[in-house]
Amino acid sequence: MYFKEANVIHVGDIFWNGLYPFIDYSRGGSIDGTIAVSAKVIASVDADAVIIPSHGKPLSTLDDLKHYHEMLATIRDNVARLKSAGRPVEETVAAAVVVLSIMRGGLISAIVLLFEAWSKQPNSSKKKRIM
Repeated sequence: MYFKEANVIHVGDIFWNGLYPFIDYSRGGSIDGTIAVSAKVIASVDADAVIIPSHGKPLSTLDDLKHYHEMLATIRDNVARLKSAGRPVEETVAAAVVVLSIMRGGLISAIVLLFEAWSKQPNSSKKKRIM
């Protein structure tokens, strides 16, 4: 919801400031959709906009949203690269947890996000993978 005259936008569950998001795949959510919508918000507001996320720090800036967007895109792209290289989910998550543990947010949420991102990537080989 965008309050144009006040330059305030409430973005709901697409933005969790300072936290890893819960993306509800069971209800049609996806990391790609979250990235796409956050990109649209970034393109539609100016640097002075006040952004209200659904969770985390209650008032955010455009830079906060850009950082979040970049984090999600990086996670998605790195998971896709590791999966297309034939890495199993356990190895992919282990490689990424080290990096994510130094970023903001909870470790459990990071692991769930990684598993969700991994499961949505197409298989690159015919090896059976355990999820």
